[in-house]
Amino acid sequence: MSIYENNLIALSTVDKDLTDKLKSITTNEKYEVFVTDMEYLSDLNIVDNRDATAIDNSVDDINNKLKEFEEFDNYYALYFFGIGSGIFYKKLLNNAVHKKIYIFEPEIELLYIVFNLIDFSKDIVAHRLIINISHEMNLTKIKEIIDDNTAIYLKKYNLDIYSNYYDKYLEKVKELNSIILLFFKHVLQNKGNSLEDTLIGYKNSLNKMFYMFKRASITQLAGSVKNRKNAIMTATGPSLKKQLPLLKKNQDYFTILCVDASFPILVKAGIKPDIVLSMERGEATAKFYKETAKESFKDVVFLIATVCHDETFSAIEEKNGLIVPFLRADTHNIALGLDEWGYLGGGLSSANYLFNFANNADFENFVFIGQDLAYGKDGSSHSQGHVYGKDEIKDDKFVGYVPAYGGDGEVATMKYWKIFLNDLVVQIASSKRYKNMNIYNSTEGGARIVGSTEIPFKKYCDEILDTSAKKDNINLKPPTNNGIKNNTSMYLKKINESLKLAKSVKKQTRKTFLSIEQFLKKIKEFNREKLLKTVKDKEVEDLVQKIYDTRSKYAKPAFFNQFNTLFMSYLHHIDFDIAAVKTMREDTPEAIKLKKINYIKIHYEWLYRLGGSLEMIIEIIEDSLKKA
Repeated sequence: MSIYENNLIALSTVDKDLTDKLKSITTNEKYEVFVTDMEYLSDLNIVDNRDATAIDNSVDDINNKLKEFEEFDNYYALYFFGIGSGIFYKKLLNNAVHKKIYIFEPEIELLYIVFNLIDFSKDIVAHRLIINISHEMNLTKIKEIIDDNTAIYLKKYNLDIYSNYYDKYLEKVKELNSIILLFFKHVLQNKGNSLEDTLIGYKNSLNKMFYMFKRASITQLAGSVKNRKNAIMTATGPSLKKQLPLLKKNQDYFTILCVDASFPILVKAGIKPDIVLSMERGEATAKFYKETAKESFKDVVFLIATVCHDETFSAIEEKNGLIVPFLRADTHNIALGLDEWGYLGGGLSSANYLFNFANNADFENFVFIGQDLAYGKDGSSHSQGHVYGKDEIKDDKFVGYVPAYGGDGEVATMKYWKIFLNDLVVQIASSKRYKNMNIYNSTEGGARIVGSTEIPFKKYCDEILDTSAKKDNINLKPPTNNGIKNNTSMYLKKINESLKLAKSVKKQTRKTFLSIEQFLKKIKEFNREKLLKTVKDKEVEDLVQKIYDTRSKYAKPAFFNQFNTLFMSYLHHIDFDIAAVKTMREDTPEAIKLKKINYIKIHYEWLYRLGGSLEMIIEIIEDSLKKA
């Protein structure tokens, strides 16, 4: 089997699209290849026929670049624009520390040439070498190829241009770099920014577990509307008002999914939604229900996240609303194994959650209206009739522009809308891989949602909406007494195991923390010379081992899956710093020792935060168990 065939077979296991594109190439036309020694490729040269420029591939060029990259020999991941001749990367892959080498190449013909010359098959299959066509990169694809283990090293990210040959693609390099930086920004944002908020949600959720077991589940709800033809999601963008008359006329033929803030707006317009969703932990959400007439709650299902404030639940219950509690798709919820009552996620907004629900319910068609994710032409942030006013989000929160609906220029947006938009784009791309649901955007305003088919709402209603039969009301049944008892028993067993595990890790964390505290007091006034001369290697090794032991216990799935998302907002900045320390070079005994001391120092804060977080989590679990 040839080198090229080996590479294509390997690539087909990780990227079928790129494999198919390479198969369509039968010979190189844009580039001329000069090589006399196929075994060593020592005199390889590739010339671009279009402008007679050579890719710098001399032995000296490659050795100089390898010398330059000795500085990065402890980096987990490296990023490059351009594959060149491929020889540099073959040599770079000899360093086992490099777990990921990303190459973004603008010219597929160069990949064809390199794949005929160098066997990368083992590293491609092992996901160590990740090759992509640069101009095909977008946020969705970047999210697919950069995993969590790689993203933790974001502080050491740099996109290197392979050689001067690629300077002609400088604008493309800038575009790609901005997409990758945006991805890393999302990584930071998705970690959360407040331990207090996260633990409030955790406390709310645990306190609602026994309540949840007595009510119909989200699984039953999704099953009750499964395979319905038309679902419509109503958000609260400035454009919503103009769509309401047409929605009112056709409401009997849509399953109407409604974000909580649009519930009062729909009611005032004479529209009854089928499902209303709330997923925020703040008390302010309750206002959407308090200010809506009691008769409007009849035959509506309120899909309410367990993290929501007690006031939200109370406001709905006071008006006899039917609540279906659900768990947010956080790993600490998923680890409890309560699949019947979970899980929704997919982003940071109610719209993201409703889209996730629609996917689970397998609707044939899904339509957005009011999903502007941008300011209106008059500067308004929300539809007329919004409980908190159409100017709730002031334009001083403006962060820039995004492509407009219909491709007609750009529209102004703000930070969180941009995040919601990007999350939706990723969700839609994922949905199209695994589902057959048709996704339409009939907002007729605001931002363009890539992946959705833009269509005027009237045209959708006239040409696609099935009006041959009216929809049925949703009928749900509460669980039996046996079901409640069994699920409560299962949950109590799980949560008590979680409590025991949290206490165990907290105990070890405190022990390691105190050892490091004592060490740091001793070396507080030491300069570099005294550190190297006075501190014993064994003392350093013992402390590093204690950290490893603690982190090992922390990283075990039984603990990590249940608790990491709770305190990651509190720990993640330190985790990024720890990852940066790991990249420090170890080229001398002194450098190794100083690196380990830095590793110990940075873990002092990490252990302090972990221990404090666990103490609060333990208290929350113990308090919730008193309600059993």
